Amino acid sequence: MELEQTHDRTDGVPTIKLAASLKAPSLPLGDHSSITHKWQRVILVLEMSAPTANSTIFVGKKPVMNYVVACLTLLQNGTPEITLKARGKAISTAVDAAQILTKRFVPNVSVKSIGISTEQVQNAESGATSDVSSMEIHLSK
Repeated sequence: MELEQTHDRTDGVPTIKLAASLKAPSLPLGDHSSITHKWQRVILVLEMSAPTANSTIFVGKKPVMNYVVACLTLLQNGTPEITLKARGKAISTAVDAAQILTKRFVPNVSVKSIGISTEQVQNAESGATSDVSSMEIHLSK
């Protein structure tokens, strides 16, 4: 298996090329049976996502440091803006993660904006709808 990293794109995002040989089954193709291949060379091109492509972290029931580490990972990969989204009881965890990140780990990251809203969630069992508070915290370098 070969691995090659190039910077041939104009936007500066590195392209990683992975080449592997896979054995393809010999299948009869009707009249075109002479086009069967026993070995097929497959080239996979994996492109690193743009820095702002997936910068949203959904906060749930995990420990707060899991979300801090997720934010640190995005910042290390060059993401300039991160959004923490949470609903209900997880709002306090999102606030804690944002505060730990900005006060202890990365002081040059600041809270850009905070959005609050209410979402209507339908219960799967009873079909009743209830209002759930939600919050988005936008962090930026």
